[in-house]
Amino acid sequence: MNVTLPRTNSRTLTLLLPCIAIFLVSSPTHGAALYEYAFDSGSGANTGAGSGGTLSVSNSGTGGVTFGTTGGVGGSGVLNLTGGQTYNTSNAGYATGALTGLGTQTGVTVAMWVKFSASALTSNARLFVLGASDVGAAGSVGLSLNGAGKLNVYVDGGSTADTINLGPTLSADTWYFIALTYDGTSSGSTNSTVQGAATTDGNTKNGQLYVGTATSAVTDTPVKIGLTGPNYNDSRGSIDFGASTALYLGNRADYTRGLNGMIDDVSIYSGVLSQTSLDNLRLASVPEPGVAAMLAIGAGGLLFLRNRRKVS
Repeated sequence: MNVTLPRTNSRTLTLLLPCIAIFLVSSPTHGAALYEYAFDSGSGANTGAGSGGTLSVSNSGTGGVTFGTTGGVGGSGVLNLTGGQTYNTSNAGYATGALTGLGTQTGVTVAMWVKFSASALTSNARLFVLGASDVGAAGSVGLSLNGAGKLNVYVDGGSTADTINLGPTLSADTWYFIALTYDGTSSGSTNSTVQGAATTDGNTKNGQLYVGTATSAVTDTPVKIGLTGPNYNDSRGSIDFGASTALYLGNRADYTRGLNGMIDDVSIYSGVLSQTSLDNLRLASVPEPGVAAMLAIGAGGLLFLRNRRKVS
């Protein structure tokens, strides 16, 4: 059987190539997330490859945390933590679920979009807690605010002087892409070859905190995650999340560290994602204006050629 392929001339290729190039540059280069929450359906469904993980909203007192179908970083679904969410009281809520596909991880990456209210930035609210009822516990990973618009990192135990007050000073009412990577295979907190290969500057700390926005690429802050002071130059190793572990978004288990704001596009990966992959993940949620414009030009040009052929 003979198959006739559509004819493509040089002008069509000229219009297609920028679109293809942009798609390749902006497409993620990492593997599939184990757990992924876009909230687009107004629910906490996990669209990742890991088992379990469906999230539900839990509120206490006058807490009004909800899943919304609009208002997210890309205009679609969102975890809305603004309704009645108060810090340091039980009038708050969170999204939570049991993740049954993690087990022991030699490295982990957690990424998310967060928009903070002004009141949140002066609190120690929790962005997420994975593996325990609160940050700082063994077998857990977490991020919290530091009370002055910066971030504290917790990996498999309490924080140290090298894991608090990190990253840029955050502003209210701005969507931030925030990611934490941890390499548990390094023999020390300052010689991670995995992290060195993953960062654009070759930084070899065993943890990295990344922060970007809808219009700015992610920048990394090295995190020296160890156990023994004063140098903390020992690794915490793999993290055992067990057969089932809890994830809390926007609070800790007792409701008293509520984040007033919004959370979107949460993803959890096995291993360490590179800085380039994380920036591509950022772009996948909110394409840069230049990318959108080039795609529109390419699509418009193809439509013009098709209509021109019909006329002729």
